[in-house]
Amino acid sequence: MISVLIVENARLLSNIIAKELIALNYECSKTYSFKGIEEQLSKNKFDFIILSLYLSDGEGVELVQKVKKLSNAKLIVLTSSTDEKQRNRLFNSGVIDYFLKENISQTVININNLIQNIVKNNLINILIIDDSKIIRERVKAILTPRNYNILESDTGQGGIDIIEDNNNKVDLLILDMELDDMHGTEVLSHIKLNQQNNFPIIVLSGTKDANVISKVLKGGASDFIKKPLIIEEFLLKINLWVEYYRKSIELDDYKHNLEHKIEDGISEIKTLNKEIEDTQKEVIFTMGSIGEGRSKETGNHVKRVAQYSYLLAKFYGLTDDDAELLKLASPMHDIGKVAIPDSVLNKPGRFNDEERIIMNNHSKLGYEMLCHSDRQIMKTAAIVAYEHHERWDGKGYPRGLKGEDIHIFGRITAIADVFDALGSQRVYKPVWEDEKIWKLFKEEKDKQFEGKLVDVFFDNLDEFLKVRKEYTDCF
Repeated sequence: MISVLIVENARLLSNIIAKELIALNYECSKTYSFKGIEEQLSKNKFDFIILSLYLSDGEGVELVQKVKKLSNAKLIVLTSSTDEKQRNRLFNSGVIDYFLKENISQTVININNLIQNIVKNNLINILIIDDSKIIRERVKAILTPRNYNILESDTGQGGIDIIEDNNNKVDLLILDMELDDMHGTEVLSHIKLNQQNNFPIIVLSGTKDANVISKVLKGGASDFIKKPLIIEEFLLKINLWVEYYRKSIELDDYKHNLEHKIEDGISEIKTLNKEIEDTQKEVIFTMGSIGEGRSKETGNHVKRVAQYSYLLAKFYGLTDDDAELLKLASPMHDIGKVAIPDSVLNKPGRFNDEERIIMNNHSKLGYEMLCHSDRQIMKTAAIVAYEHHERWDGKGYPRGLKGEDIHIFGRITAIADVFDALGSQRVYKPVWEDEKIWKLFKEEKDKQFEGKLVDVFFDNLDEFLKVRKEYTDCF
């Protein structure tokens, strides 16, 4: 049985967490202060510690560091704070994850899912190919506490040899581009020659060359992470791709044995397919949030754009399935921004001509990242990324499409994105007043935007304002 120490000075909250975890077959102990932690750890050994970040005799990162000196238990933090800098410090100090004290029942479910995944991670082998010992050690320091088994090589050929050794099972590859013996694209090409090498490949590189990024994604890489590592982004992507691959293997294994249990199997296949789709949806939303986060925009931006797109699609007359599909895909509209240099992406004020060309390329880059997937959600996201900056009058980019030559998903997301952008603070502009936004939309009817969509927007304006209020940014 997995043992958990709950450290929360609010006794009612502590009792609720303990009760729900015990119902999930965990062995739980409780204490309410750092002194209580010392007493518990002097008598017992725990697998996990759920730690409130503010106790009567300790708080913050310093509290985490003191607890880690006393125990090798894996630390999960509970906090009411959404401070990003503190979050990064927590991950750097070795915390497994953190959860907000909001919906406690859902938080307990999330904690349970995290613990169960960590328990399963001891079956997952992650290969790191990087010529920097510092990077390899840093990646191991992040992943080893989460129970992943780490294989490593400082050369491309050494990594290839590990993959080709039948005694090794690789579930995910972290690949550096700038290796001593060969370029990472050569390693990628060699790996993809064998169709059985279908594990996710995450490219790790300091390059800002959009052509290189596009090439590796077209070459079969699943994702791209820039150096230096942002731990939270890194962990999100590792965990998501591991879970995606794990569910894919479960589905494949089940299909191989399907002839022996057709009747019982149909239900489980549907469940596994749904889990894969749900994981893919989570990957899409997370990647969309990360793309927006690099341009200093909040995660609520992609939530609002998703909801606005859904409403526009429904009121315009699209089917329920198409409206739902657009809602799931639209968060990826600006994913191409991950390949845009920060100096351009976060520049206050207007771009010069060269910077404008670089920035406008994000639509094409986003399309190239997504268009090779056979999944319907990814195909839709590729369309949205490519066409949401096109204009009804043909003066948009990247291809200057006009009128109904622009896919309806692109036309809808264009309005959703502009409405939210104008009503939100950005590095290059303040928030616009509503009357100024309405005036622009009326002026741009049948110019920037399709006239029918503008009418739909104004006819149902109250619904859009409800969404904006529900997902208000907090600063």
